[in-house]
Amino acid sequence: MRCRKAIGTTTALVLSLGASVGFAHPGVVHAATQNLSAYPPPSWSTTTGPHTTRALEAATTGLDGRIYVLGGYTCTMHDDCTAGVPFALTSMEIYNPTTKVWSPGASMHVVREAFAAVTGSDGRIYAIGGANFSTGAALGSVEAYSPKTKTWTLLAPLPTPRFGLAAVAGPDGRIYAMGGSNGASVVLNTVEAYSPTSNTWSTVASMPTARTSLAGVRDRNGRIYAIGGSDLSGNPVGAVARYTVSTHSWTTVAPMRTPRYGLAGARGPDGRLYLLGGFDVNFGTETNVAEAYDPTTNAWTAIAPMPVAVGVLAATRGSDGRVYAIDGAGGFGGACCPNPVNVVQVLTV
Repeated sequence: MRCRKAIGTTTALVLSLGASVGFAHPGVVHAATQNLSAYPPPSWSTTTGPHTTRALEAATTGLDGRIYVLGGYTCTMHDDCTAGVPFALTSMEIYNPTTKVWSPGASMHVVREAFAAVTGSDGRIYAIGGANFSTGAALGSVEAYSPKTKTWTLLAPLPTPRFGLAAVAGPDGRIYAMGGSNGASVVLNTVEAYSPTSNTWSTVASMPTARTSLAGVRDRNGRIYAIGGSDLSGNPVGAVARYTVSTHSWTTVAPMRTPRYGLAGARGPDGRLYLLGGFDVNFGTETNVAEAYDPTTNAWTAIAPMPVAVGVLAATRGSDGRVYAIDGAGGFGGACCPNPVNVVQVLTV
């Protein structure tokens, strides 16, 4: 069985208090000084998580305004992987931010953890790649859920099977799958784009930095960001790269203040990118660090920490404009798996 905590193992890091500004290099944008008074201070609250506590799950907000939480793994005894056996999931739960009610949805065809979920321009919910760590195999399978018919459909597979990837819907209607690992001690900088209209994948420009267990977010201008993760040696990555679809090119921008993997991100209603939680040292020391990136100034700001430190969580912006950080794991339960945490942490910007 592949160890779930080996998705990205790290060594201890020192907090970076700011990006350095040096000589200009092609494809590199240096950080600017940020006017912190331009934004109100974000605040946190918590609410009950899904009925099934899970980690290494994925989440996305549908065009219907509901939040879809998919897959991941749970443990058989009280969310404690010391006393119980971890197992991967096909189940889906749906959260209504208006009524604050969770309801069950149709299960996926394929067991998945450490995968990516994204809402397509066609309104379907896509589950992409991942793994079942009980078998250790990286997945290439892709499936889509139709909220109208409440059914899943298997689609053209990823050309490069992988787990620990991120996926973002681009402004051109395609879905971009970035990075991850193929399970053979290889961390990838591969990026592949899926067309919902033709049900086909194509390879696009690779990321400047190979990474797994990263976060992917799109800004207001349609640019796609690959943020954090871990490298081939298991070191946490603070590097951030921005992809412009129209030019098919990547640009390196200001790095995160705290390098980490197993983090999650979403764009806030103020246009900033919020990166939450993750692991910043070896073998699963979870963090409650939260940072905001301003694409207009290319600057990072530390914001109020999360109430609960978690890694391998999911995050999405709800229809109410708040950012939802969903479940995840905190504290290792035995030799293999961090214990899933049943909590939704809600960031009001």
